[in-house]
Amino acid sequence: MQQNNLASIYSKKNIERIIKKYDYYKDLRAVNENIEELQESYKIMKKSYRNEYFYKNSLFNKLVLGKYNLNTTFAMNEVTINKSKADMIIVNKKLPVVYEIKTELDNFDKLEHQIIDYYKVASLVYVITAENCFYPLYRILKDTKVGIYVLTNRNTLSLKKKAEGNEEFLNHKTLFKLLRKSEYEKIVMGYFGYLPDVNAFEYYTECLKLFMQIDILDVQKLVFDEIWEREEGFVKESIQIIPYELRWLVYSSKFNKTVYKKIIEIFNE
Repeated sequence: MQQNNLASIYSKKNIERIIKKYDYYKDLRAVNENIEELQESYKIMKKSYRNEYFYKNSLFNKLVLGKYNLNTTFAMNEVTINKSKADMIIVNKKLPVVYEIKTELDNFDKLEHQIIDYYKVASLVYVITAENCFYPLYRILKDTKVGIYVLTNRNTLSLKKKAEGNEEFLNHKTLFKLLRKSEYEKIVMGYFGYLPDVNAFEYYTECLKLFMQIDILDVQKLVFDEIWEREEGFVKESIQIIPYELRWLVYSSKFNKTVYKKIIEIFNE
């Protein structure tokens, strides 16, 4: 199986196709082949092609479900922060930690700029990489506060360098851009007791001006409090019924409750 196919079959559309097939035939035999294809492709990734999905699924299973739990933790996928895109943000007890993935196929050319961007919203940043990439990565990060995890050749997650808190670069504007309109309005109203009385063209800018008057550590907490509220609609129960290989795919696809329950029904059977 070609490497591009290994990555492409782990998609939201593929899960939706499986659900439609189940709904049409009302028979699990109709979907077994698709699920087995996904699981077989994961075995290939594990042995010879640990791509970004493999790393994300490992992080989700070993940290979010293994070390923490979905009552106190949620994960965000592919978050745009300034000019960078964080592979994953794990928010535990409403405090964000950015995880940047550097697989065996990646290089470190953009890493410095990515880390600077990530510190604009999070106080803790980790880079996760492969065993054979650890020492080159460590030489880059040894004198920084950035932490390092290694996804070992045995597919365990090993902490090699613990991240230290860094609030120096937290940025009001970057945090503000993570929010939806209703969310930043709620923060501004809750903090000041009013919203700007200006025309629509000036409204965003005036809300941002008020937002920037709030202490930056308070802002960080308020922003991720709001983002946490988005996650309350996700059905957290039964995620571990889903096969290990597919958990991050199902979780990160953010299906609505009806679709999610259908997925659980399939795997329960």
